[in-house]
Amino acid sequence: MKIHHIALVCRSEESSDRFYQDLLGFEKIRSSIVSEELSRGFFGFDSSFRAMTYTKDRMTFEVFVIEEAVGMGPRFNHVGFEVEDRAKFLEKCREMHVEIVEIPKGERIITMIKDFDGNLFEIKEKG
Repeated sequence: MKIHHIALVCRSEESSDRFYQDLLGFEKIRSSIVSEELSRGFFGFDSSFRAMTYTKDRMTFEVFVIEEAVGMGPRFNHVGFEVEDRAKFLEKCREMHVEIVEIPKGERIITMIKDFDGNLFEIKEKG
């Protein structure tokens, strides 16, 4: 078994493109509308919404544009990324005004970034 995709919520296609394409280097392979019927049936949400699909290195994200759902409640879910050069990646995050959260844990620092809609991503250096 393997993960097929990860689905997250964002407030706009533009903020999603900035994060997934411009920062992470994913390719947008689809932008479509999820019907009200499917939205209600699967998610209990009474409205259609836009969904984009991004892919890179056999990873796929589905990102739903549902402005009213962004930031609801505490966030524990996150996605972990392994990067070649943590310092270089975090510098790019700073240049793009991506929020970085670093918290010491013993002798190491745990690093998370937040996309433009508050979704959390843990950043680990390869090795």
